[in-house]
Amino acid sequence: MLRAAFEQQALDVAGPVIAFDPESALEAAVKLARACWWMVTFEDKTGVPLASGSEPQSPADHLSADVCFRFLPAVYRRARSRDPGHPLTLELTSLLRRWPLSDVLADLDDGPTTPLEFGGHPGLQQLYAERLARTGRPTWVPATGPAREWVDRVFHELGKPVPVSLKENSVV
Repeated sequence: MLRAAFEQQALDVAGPVIAFDPESALEAAVKLARACWWMVTFEDKTGVPLASGSEPQSPADHLSADVCFRFLPAVYRRARSRDPGHPLTLELTSLLRRWPLSDVLADLDDGPTTPLEFGGHPGLQQLYAERLARTGRPTWVPATGPAREWVDRVFHELGKPVPVSLKENSVV
């Protein structure tokens, strides 16, 4: 099922073909399922750690995990609205920041903790820029590089200004 969902989603990504990574897809599916279960048993403050595990290393990691991780922002919003300091909310924050392709859709003030190069894949950089245009999170805007070029291009085509973080505006 994960492979079929990946193959469908991969049709919308421009650029070189990205191979399916079953390990990344399965890890993401398990983490999403655990987060949903923890959400149902929200009173349980112990839960299951979600933030441990791998980080994206390749375009295949990013896109394969995105099959499931693109649903995590909704779980995060719900957990945060119930209790911003709950262990589930904190675990999701950490996890989301490590998988920026999927989680640029989350309402997080702090930016990603992993590079925004997406293994140099232009289609993933474009997809990231398109998703960023929906949220407009200043801390998720790449400072430089090809991913920033995609952000500039997508925002320009949409007639939107690229969000500027307060850090970029401050005088040092």
